[in-house]
Amino acid sequence: MISTPKLMKRGQKRTKLQRAADLCEVETLALKGISRSEIITTLAEKRGYKISRSQLGYDLAKLKADWKARAVSAFADEKAESLAELKLLRSEAWRAFENSKRDPKFIAAILSILERRAKLLGLDGPAKLELSGPNGGPIESANVEAFDATTSREILRRHLERMNQRPGVTPEKAETNVTTTTTVIEEAAAHE
Repeated sequence: MISTPKLMKRGQKRTKLQRAADLCEVETLALKGISRSEIITTLAEKRGYKISRSQLGYDLAKLKADWKARAVSAFADEKAESLAELKLLRSEAWRAFENSKRDPKFIAAILSILERRAKLLGLDGPAKLELSGPNGGPIESANVEAFDATTSREILRRHLERMNQRPGVTPEKAETNVTTTTTVIEEAAAHE
């Protein structure tokens, strides 16, 4: 007889080892787009215990915080590495300038490196972007009428296709999406 995993009792905690293993599994499943209920079921099948939705919520929040921290750290590391490369290039460009009897092409290279460094560090003020129409004139707005029924149906149909291609969309969910979209289209057609 196969035993059904038991839901952990209120206040019952996983060991540090269990939580670490669960976090690895939850991360893999979440990144695949698996639903929360499927994650809980998969964990229960693998672990022999079932975590609550709130426990899963805590795990997902921890993972998201870790992902953000890693992204910030990775960004800072990439920025630091780029700055170090620019410093080396600037040093080499100055050395080449001195060895070339002050060839001006090396000054252009140095200026380019300094511009890139300033941009990377945000030392230049924000660039002013201005939208304008043809030849710098005002932007002309077109008088847009409401979509006709055929256009609306086509937009909804394409949206539905994209929704049903997302990871983790089961055939049942796809059918629900089709039913909902069909209802919206029929209601819109009835109001025409």
